[in-house]
Amino acid sequence: AGPGRRSAAPADGKRGGRGGGVAFGPQPELLLREARPLSARGGRQRARAVVRRTAVVDVLEVGMEAALSCASSVPLRVESVTRPRPSRGPPDSRAKDGEEPLPLEGELVVDLVALDDAWLGLEGTEPGGMLTLFLAASDLEEALFSAIRSLVRERREEEGEGEAGEAEFGGAVKEPWDCAEVVLRAQDRFPEVMGELTEADMEPLLQSSAFIEVSWPSDSGTPYLACKAECSPLEESTIRAYKALLDQKHLFKALSGERPWDAVAEELERMMGQDGDDTPELRRRFLETSHQFNFTYSEARGHYVVKLRDEAQGHKEAAQELPAANGDHGTSQRRRSTLPPPPPPPLDDHALQQQRGSGSRRQHGLHSDPVGRSQREAERDLERWRERERERGRERR
Repeated sequence: AGPGRRSAAPADGKRGGRGGGVAFGPQPELLLREARPLSARGGRQRARAVVRRTAVVDVLEVGMEAALSCASSVPLRVESVTRPRPSRGPPDSRAKDGEEPLPLEGELVVDLVALDDAWLGLEGTEPGGMLTLFLAASDLEEALFSAIRSLVRERREEEGEGEAGEAEFGGAVKEPWDCAEVVLRAQDRFPEVMGELTEADMEPLLQSSAFIEVSWPSDSGTPYLACKAECSPLEESTIRAYKALLDQKHLFKALSGERPWDAVAEELERMMGQDGDDTPELRRRFLETSHQFNFTYSEARGHYVVKLRDEAQGHKEAAQELPAANGDHGTSQRRRSTLPPPPPPPLDDHALQQQRGSGSRRQHGLHSDPVGRSQREAERDLERWRERERERGRERR
């Protein structure tokens, strides 16, 4: 593990969370028998790692970010995992791609693809070493990731640009940013992480970082920082935790994609444990600038709720474009709602009596709309949060 990086938890998984599961820390490690190059795909270099099977493989998933000890500064993504063939299978069983035999009992074959286009790949077979899986980067790396995302958002707001898509935002965070500006923003947002660190400390601390790159442009005498990946490991782990909660539909309202942050934080703790009581709060603050999530504080409920940004935008667009039931498919529901409603039909004595009874029941809470009310509260809370962020930005300037 490089400087400033959290160390992995013990292999026996004693850093379990409150959920009762086994956690191996934010950066569990797998022992390598060997790592060797594979043919490039899509312009990116690939590698194949043969790892020893231990309890840590329980957290290994396709799509996870990882790094090899022989190329610790290169971010990789798990492309596929090949498990041992059944003991009763034919001895000449081959892997799906036909390149290699399936792994022996007690081993796994993990194919990896580089997230960094500039990586030239492994020169040959590298015996031994470690494969590190990243459920989260170090606090320093996550703080710098968050600071750069904050600067990207601020620049887009100043230029009057709207919400960026995932590819556009991811490309912006991979651009070089002035190191002093990034460090100043990180110190402002995460003083407990940055402490007395300055831009002069970044190069030695990030020398082996798989996620933050320090560069010195030829036309500038100052260092620049850039993210090597579009998303931080904590972002991707939080997406997995969020989607795991979506599968637990019996615990939440089916009509709402929102999840209490406390529930997501507990799922993250179950996955990788935590270092202290303030860890859930710090993780939430790391993620507040992410383009993947919408965080809202509900004053009525007294806690934060989180929703995937793409999911929230999809619900909004669907509501705006929903056609009316009268068959007028050329006009959106939003536009039609501005027209004056037709006058209600006259009520006879029986209908009037029913309406009075319904009103009485509503007064006693028998006909309420908790889903609609929570959505309105969330919208108001989100607007208040945005206004506070704008005020903070004006004060800093």
